[in-house]
Amino acid sequence: EDILKTKILKIAETFSKLGIFGCEPESAEKAYERFDILRSPVRNCRARCRFAVGKVDGMLHYLLYESGAATLIADDFPEACEGIYRIMMPCLNAISENFTLSDGLKAIHFLGTLRGNPEEIVVTLIYETPLPSEWQEQGQWLRSKLMGAQVIGRSKGKSIVLERDFVEEVLPLPDARFLSLRHIEGSFSNPNPTVNAAALGWLCERADEIAAFKASAAAGESQEHNLLEMYCGGGNHTCGLSARFKRVVAVERDSRLCAAAEHNLAANGITNARVFACPSERFCSAVLRQRQVKMNDLRHIPGDQGHTSSELWQGDWIDFDCVLVDPPRAGLDDSVRRMVGNFDHILYVSCCPDNLVRDMESWK
Repeated sequence: EDILKTKILKIAETFSKLGIFGCEPESAEKAYERFDILRSPVRNCRARCRFAVGKVDGMLHYLLYESGAATLIADDFPEACEGIYRIMMPCLNAISENFTLSDGLKAIHFLGTLRGNPEEIVVTLIYETPLPSEWQEQGQWLRSKLMGAQVIGRSKGKSIVLERDFVEEVLPLPDARFLSLRHIEGSFSNPNPTVNAAALGWLCERADEIAAFKASAAAGESQEHNLLEMYCGGGNHTCGLSARFKRVVAVERDSRLCAAAEHNLAANGITNARVFACPSERFCSAVLRQRQVKMNDLRHIPGDQGHTSSELWQGDWIDFDCVLVDPPRAGLDDSVRRMVGNFDHILYVSCCPDNLVRDMESWK
């Protein structure tokens, strides 16, 4: 609790300097009260865990980085979701007694789900030496020791997937909906499902506020409520927010994540969203003029897997009144930052408050 408060106060002080909370920098305590804090469970909260692996006193251990070096033993890691926690030590013990699996091993990554079933977990063994020809047989042996968990072997330029490289999450949202989400091993997904669900609920509340504001300003006139989403990843936010908008256009440069996003839209019966495989800067420079997208331009964006025959997507233009961005840690690139500044309503998901503040300063 003390660590959380220290972190929030630091962020609040930074934001206060921008005048966002209407208080002076020395009033960070007041700003702290303005945050909605979405708390995580203390145990069994992480569905994505990545460990270095190495020997300490002749024994193989899971290791975490401390002061730039992998020295912190993490064999007991209660933060891992229940399914991952259950197989961590059986996995390490089995690998320790198998030369083919342990030779050259440098890391083990786990990807799981809220349900905690071991057979749904993806275990990826990462090697600094090439995978030998007998690795696949030994990988199947490891699966038998891990209650059927999925196992992947990876070395430079080579990957062996024994069955599948993804998990299927069923995420309960605060508004009583359930989202079916496919998360791809090796690609980004929110590591904390509980916080992910709470954050989606929070975003939906903000979208409802924006819709109410627009309805009030329109004085009863019919209004379209459309969302542009940049850096959509596997469609986590796209699926969660689609019910709050008439149409959603989502942009992502990673083709694997675009495929996952399309799968997730279909799995949830969502037909009012389209995903485009395109670098964000290219999308902004080639398509966007202020807050409109021309339908003819959309039809020529590479990777469109949208429902082009639907009446929902017919017409000349889509007007966006809201933009959602979930950029990498570096924040928005220049073209997206300039484009986002044209919107009255911005939903910004950030994993680096300093870069969030930098982007917000450019819109002052």
